[in-house]
Amino acid sequence: MKAFEKSLMNNWNRHHLRFIAIAENGTSSNWHFHILFNQRNFTEEELQNAILKANIREKLPSYSLELKQIQNNLLEVVSYCTKEIKIHWNKKFNSKSIIFSEDLFNIYK
Repeated sequence: MKAFEKSLMNNWNRHHLRFIAIAENGTSSNWHFHILFNQRNFTEEELQNAILKANIREKLPSYSLELKQIQNNLLEVVSYCTKEIKIHWNKKFNSKSIIFSEDLFNIYK
């Protein structure tokens, strides 16, 4: 995300693109993240170019970052992103898999 934000904005820590990341340990033993953010005034082309630049900068394979727009299927996105979050009998849940960008980058808001 740091490389993506650097590619998208010059001064990324001053004009931070806030996001929520949800860690998921899928069917394999590898972890991946669902990252939700507001597109703001960025165009689809600007976001895709930032992904391409981040992949090049970090030497990542092209499938590492994938951008999908949320339009009318918000309920489906919520259930997909939270499917591994378990709620316990005492109304507590395993929130360790939810990461806020301010916490990840130690940004005070």
